[in-house]
Amino acid sequence: MKMEVKHPCIESFFSHLKFKKGESYMVDSDTILFLWQLSFFISGVTLIVGIFKKSWVFMLISTITFLPITYYFLGTVNAFKYIGLTPIILFILTILFWFLKRRP
Repeated sequence: MKMEVKHPCIESFFSHLKFKKGESYMVDSDTILFLWQLSFFISGVTLIVGIFKKSWVFMLISTITFLPITYYFLGTVNAFKYIGLTPIILFILTILFWFLKRRP
């Protein structure tokens, strides 16, 4: 038994996703590249602000926004794979700044 949902909001939202059999939805590479560059930019800016202000919140944001870049570079088989260790260093700095902020 096949069940169909007839709701105008759902139909309009998914109307652009009507595929023929065997087709799939793929985001174009420009969108992925833009999101990757945006992640790198936000990570860099929050890293600089976090170091100058010694703020653990900005360092945590930098750590989280650097994760997609890390995921990309962990797949390489050369020295670039060590870029994947950067979030560990950023997280250690985050914890260090958090402890320095808590200390009276």
